[in-house]
Amino acid sequence: MLLGFVLGLAAGGRLDNLLDVRMRLWPMLLIAATARFALDWALAAGGVPGDVRMWLVLMAYVLLTAVLLVNRTLPGMTAAALGTAANGIAIVVNGGWMPVWQPSLAAAGFDSTAVHSNFHTLLTGPVDAGFFARGGPLADLIPIPLPVLQSVVSVGDILLGAGLAFFVFAALVRSPLLVSAALPVAPGAALSHPYVRLATNGAFSAMWLGQVISSLGDRVHQIALVFLVARATNGSPLALGLIFAAMTVPTVLVGPVAGALVDRWDRKWVMVGSDLLRAGLVMAIPAAAVLNVGIVFGLVFLLAVASSFFRPARVAALPQVVPDEDLLTANSAMWVADTVTDLAGYGLGGLFVAFLGSALSVAFWIDGASYLASALLVAAVAIPRIAPAVGGEAGGVVPSLRADLL
Repeated sequence: MLLGFVLGLAAGGRLDNLLDVRMRLWPMLLIAATARFALDWALAAGGVPGDVRMWLVLMAYVLLTAVLLVNRTLPGMTAAALGTAANGIAIVVNGGWMPVWQPSLAAAGFDSTAVHSNFHTLLTGPVDAGFFARGGPLADLIPIPLPVLQSVVSVGDILLGAGLAFFVFAALVRSPLLVSAALPVAPGAALSHPYVRLATNGAFSAMWLGQVISSLGDRVHQIALVFLVARATNGSPLALGLIFAAMTVPTVLVGPVAGALVDRWDRKWVMVGSDLLRAGLVMAIPAAAVLNVGIVFGLVFLLAVASSFFRPARVAALPQVVPDEDLLTANSAMWVADTVTDLAGYGLGGLFVAFLGSALSVAFWIDGASYLASALLVAAVAIPRIAPAVGGEAGGVVPSLRADLL
C-alpha cells in the first residue's frame, strides 16, 4: 500500500481523490477489517477460547473476501480478494492458525524452533500428503531475508499486497471518480500517461498481475525441473536436452493451430481453462518423477501445449479490455512483465530451489498455486464478448461488441 501511495503521488495523483472513491458495501468492509485486527489483539491477549477461534477467523475472512469480490471491477480488488481467500483457507484448515514452514523461517533468518506471533503455527515434517492437507502451498513459505523486510510470506500475501498497491495507486491518480464499473476506463478518466491509464483499468491490471505471478511461478518450477530430472537420471545430458525440447517443440507444432482455434473460441475461458490445466499438470510432476521419469516428459510437453493456447488468447483479449489508444502500451506492458520475470525469476527461483533441498515438490506446488491465482483473476475479469451480427448488403457477418458482459 505504501508503494502504491508513493508511486501514485509521483505520477501526479492527488490525496483528495481518495475521498471520491466509491466502493460498494464499504461499511461491511470497515466492519470486517476491524474484526480482523480486533481478533489479532484478542489472540495476543489470550481472550479467545480455542473452540471458537476457527469460527471467528472463518467469519472474518469470508466477510472480507465477499466485500472485496463485490468490488472486483475496481483496480486490484480481485487480487486482494483472492489473496485474502487463500490466506483464509490456509488458516481454517489449521484450526485458526496460519501455518509457517519451518525451513522458510530458517532461510529468512528467524529462529526456526518457535513461531513469532499469536496467529501462526509451525508447519513441520516431510513434504508429503500431510503437508498438502495442512495447506502447505498456501502457507507462509516464501522467505524474505532482507534486513528491513525480513519475513516469511505466502502466495496470498503477495496477491493481497499487489492488489492493494494497485488500488491505492489508481485511487490517487484516477479522476474525477473511481467507480465500480465493468467497462474499461474511458479516455480522460485518468492522467494522460498511458501506463497510468492501464494501471487504473481493473480488467487489465488483473490480467497483468496474473501474468506476472504465473510467470514467476514458472521460473521457479523450471529451475526445480532441471534439478528433478538431473537427480532422477543421474545427470543425463540426453534427459536434460529432452526436457528442454519438450518445453519448446509444442510452440512450433501447436502454436499456429492454437492461434486459429482461439479466434473461434471465447478468449477469456481459453485462458482460464489453460491455467487450470497447467495447474493440474505442474502439480502432478513430482509424483510422476517418483513413478517414472518418462511421464515427466509427457507432462512437460502437455504443459507447453496448454501455454500455446494461453498466449494467443491473452493477446487477442487485450483489445477487448483496453481502449484502442492504449493497446500498443498494453502489449508493451505484457512484454515488460515477461522480460522482468525472466530477469528476476530465474535468479530468485535458483535461490528458492537451493534452500528447498530435497523438498523440490514445493516449487511445483507453488507454481500450481500461481496458475490457479491467474485463472481466478482472469475469470473475475469482465471481458466484452465479440459476437457475430448479421449486417451488410449481402447479409454477411461483421463483428459487433455485445452489450452483455461475461
